Amino acid sequence: MPLDVQKFLKEAMEEARQEFERRRSLHEEFRRTEVSCQSPDHSIEVVQTCSGEIRSIRIAPGTFERYDEASFGRLLETTLRSATDAVLWARRTLIEDRKAAAHDRG
Repeated sequence: MPLDVQKFLKEAMEEARQEFERRRSLHEEFRRTEVSCQSPDHSIEVVQTCSGEIRSIRIAPGTFERYDEASFGRLLETTLRSATDAVLWARRTLIEDRKAAAHDRG
């Protein structure tokens, strides 16, 4: 049976287009989805998208008076790391949810 090159190329291009669209859509969902994380004492809140963009860092009034420079730096670093961990978890969850939905559709 001879290989129909045109048909093969057409199918390959369609698969590539669909994969590109899936990735574009997932990236857009990452860009829209935000994760919020607070420091243990609730004095710092970081809002970050699943694409990695930090949208805001809020510092509660009086925080600078309660911490010296080094302590505040450690608290901020801990909060940023927690936000990054939360983003990674959210990204995995979004990907798994999409795979499950695709599987359910057949």
